[in-house]
Amino acid sequence: MHARKLLAGLATAAVAASGIALTAAPAQAAVQPNDTTFAPVAADLVGMGSDTTQEVVKAAADAYNATQPASRVATYQAGTGDTVAIPSGSTNRVNGSGDGKKLLYGTGNVADIDFARSSSGLNTAEVGAGLQAFPFALDTIQIAKAATSNAPDTLTGAQILAIYERVDAEGDPVNSWDDLGFTSTAAITAYIPQAGSGTRSFFEGELTKLNGGTAVSTTGLPTTQEHSVADIQGNPNAVVPFSAGRAARAPQVKLAAGWKADRAVYNVVRGSDIGKPEVQDVFGTGGFLCSTEAKPLIEGAGFKQFATPAKGGVCGTTTQAATTDFDLNDATPVDTTTAVAVASDAAGKARITAKIAGGTTPSGSVSFFKADGTVLSRNVAVAGGQASFSVDSALGAQNFRAVYRPAAGTNFKSSQGTGVGTVKTSSTLKVTFPKKAAKAGKKVKGTVKVTLAGVSSKATGTVKVLKGKKTIARVKLVNGKAKITLKKGLKSGVNKLKVVWSGDANAVGSQKAAKVKVAKAKKK
Repeated sequence: MHARKLLAGLATAAVAASGIALTAAPAQAAVQPNDTTFAPVAADLVGMGSDTTQEVVKAAADAYNATQPASRVATYQAGTGDTVAIPSGSTNRVNGSGDGKKLLYGTGNVADIDFARSSSGLNTAEVGAGLQAFPFALDTIQIAKAATSNAPDTLTGAQILAIYERVDAEGDPVNSWDDLGFTSTAAITAYIPQAGSGTRSFFEGELTKLNGGTAVSTTGLPTTQEHSVADIQGNPNAVVPFSAGRAARAPQVKLAAGWKADRAVYNVVRGSDIGKPEVQDVFGTGGFLCSTEAKPLIEGAGFKQFATPAKGGVCGTTTQAATTDFDLNDATPVDTTTAVAVASDAAGKARITAKIAGGTTPSGSVSFFKADGTVLSRNVAVAGGQASFSVDSALGAQNFRAVYRPAAGTNFKSSQGTGVGTVKTSSTLKVTFPKKAAKAGKKVKGTVKVTLAGVSSKATGTVKVLKGKKTIARVKLVNGKAKITLKKGLKSGVNKLKVVWSGDANAVGSQKAAKVKVAKAKKK
């Protein structure tokens, strides 16, 4: 359990004092497209924040949660006006990187929020509060315009600076496209994302760079929801900074060529939380977002996955400075398969073995589950391409699942498989030989019965009789019973024997000691 949950009452009081809604019975609006659909519990990681990465983090969270981790990831779309579920009740939905990070410290701290999606680096206040950022992917900012627009197809940095500063390099006003030498005389509408947006703070930083280090005031410019096409798509004179990743799935807008600026995107946590296993399992260098299986999800959302430190990159490292190392994970993922075998070497025990194949011998770990999703064991190390785990189990046919996770820094893709096997019951032997001493040189007859515990099946197979290490009789069971005839190997006196049944598909074997007396031969 998270330590934060032990202080839930204090956290609730603090949040209520800060004006953030937190109630025992949350009044929630409809689930948004990039909202987690389950109600998170104390063990889960819960986050909000950036509009830029809400889609990619949701896709990654869904894939990660499908592996049934001990701590799931719950992520909520950026927005305002409603509440979202958290383990201790509900809290207001927030809109943007800045507002997401405010949930992690200070008067706005919400104990049940574990991470903030962010498309900008940490500011001075966030650094001072001890927040730490995990970079995971590369995004590019360009200027977006309507599909049909008076804006040119290419805009230089100087032209963009003039549009947003509203004067050109000579100090002349820039209000319409012809002020920049273009054909249209229509007035330019230069939008800026809403306050608290990571894209806004990043773009304002880029304007400062374009302006030789002097900040450019965006006061008075019309604002629009970060990466929303609503204000742009029908306006041929509108422009706005836009994520190239988000624009890839927004045909209503078109990106202008020319100026562009690369940036990292992050997930931000409290500094005290960076070493927690559940945080590292998702955001760390060996975590899901830096794994090979997350790469197609990140690329499918329009971003590029950073390389891990093992490959010379920064994915999953922690930082308080804006990331400038943009080395990417360009390796082609290697497909793997996971084959699951189930054996039963002891009564009521299942031994599950996962064999991982793909390219060279894959490394990493395997988690084992029952068919109903119950976790049996997590992160069993793969050695020689396989991992095994033994567990107490119900008898009979049982179905198990194994999920393979590649080791950090490798290019293997995750895989999973299922296997069915019979968990065997125990057995007992009842052996009967005559109590009266047999005549010397005569055959000795007896019976053996094999009983299987808790099942209706009858034992099958063969029973052996051993004297020392030598087999002196072998007989086949019929309906769990057999008649034994000892023809040789007996000497006068007490013969100590061992009756052995090696087991069958339903039960493990057992053995029973027996004694047979043979009288001394009479002298002629």
